[in-house]
Amino acid sequence: MRNQNRNVYSTGGSRSIARNAAAACALLFFALFLALKVNGYLDFSASYEIKELAASRETLNLQLLLDHEPGTVWGTMQNASGGDWLEVTFRRSRQVSAVELEADAGNCPELELYRMDPANGEWVLCGSSRDGNRILPDSAFAAEKILLKAAEGQTDVPWIVKELRIV
Repeated sequence: MRNQNRNVYSTGGSRSIARNAAAACALLFFALFLALKVNGYLDFSASYEIKELAASRETLNLQLLLDHEPGTVWGTMQNASGGDWLEVTFRRSRQVSAVELEADAGNCPELELYRMDPANGEWVLCGSSRDGNRILPDSAFAAEKILLKAAEGQTDVPWIVKELRIV
């Protein structure tokens, strides 16, 4: 009789422990997923064949530029100034006919678009945008790296972008 009660108690306890363990695993998985996403270890760049994103500052959440989530943004914690930049390195050379930054009105500085010249490693100006949202180069070009740079002379301009698209 004593053994039987012990087994019943043990079985009930095992179910409770199993439920708690499953909940703990789910919570741990979610925390790990969130940590990886925030720190840029989950690759959302496949659709643009992007190898790497870099910025003059606020590099922690750059992957949010590519996550296809309208509620997430990348931005500078302090307003941007002339010379601040965002660099995109592609997995291989690709054609660029436009760069689009999805941002609310007034949340993007005037930008200049550069491409890296593979022959000498220097940046070549390809186009600019007064509102920053869509940059059309003078003509389409192939590049392995592009640079978006806040035009000189700007101060205290917000730079908050929901999504980056390379067309």
